[in-house]
Amino acid sequence: MTDLQKKIQKSSRFTSMLFGYLCIFPFWGLLLACTNLWGLLRNDDRLLFTFAREAPKVSRGELFLYTLLMISIYLLATWGMLMARSIFRQISEEYSPFNPIHVKKMRRIALFSLICILGKALLEGWAMVMQGGRFSPDINLAWFLLPIVVYSFSFILDYACQLQAEADTTL
Repeated sequence: MTDLQKKIQKSSRFTSMLFGYLCIFPFWGLLLACTNLWGLLRNDDRLLFTFAREAPKVSRGELFLYTLLMISIYLLATWGMLMARSIFRQISEEYSPFNPIHVKKMRRIALFSLICILGKALLEGWAMVMQGGRFSPDINLAWFLLPIVVYSFSFILDYACQLQAEADTTL
């Protein structure tokens, strides 16, 4: 194993642990959304989000749908983080980072990121409407760079996987 491969494995091990710790944030949001759902199901206003308690004209059905959508966004975010963690964990255990499975996972991560960014912005706009304001989703175009870059790098990694497979067959 070359020094570069050792550096790749070492940095991948660190990044895998980092993604493992970063999974705490979307998982925490998921737990809060589930608590809100539990409060809606039990008719216990103490367990509801702050905006849900402060919006008196919002029906329970709207809050229930909003909470289900939040849960799905946090599930996708957590799943994407766990997929990123698994990519780096597998790279730290293998001798080569060029695996076609990583390409598929990167494309899924890009899709999940895009859905989470759009979904969160639209749900925040909907929350403004539920609080008596007007619908104005805060969509920052800079956030769309992440899924675009990850998706683009997946094609570069796909090409590298093809080159690695070709090199392996010629040896």
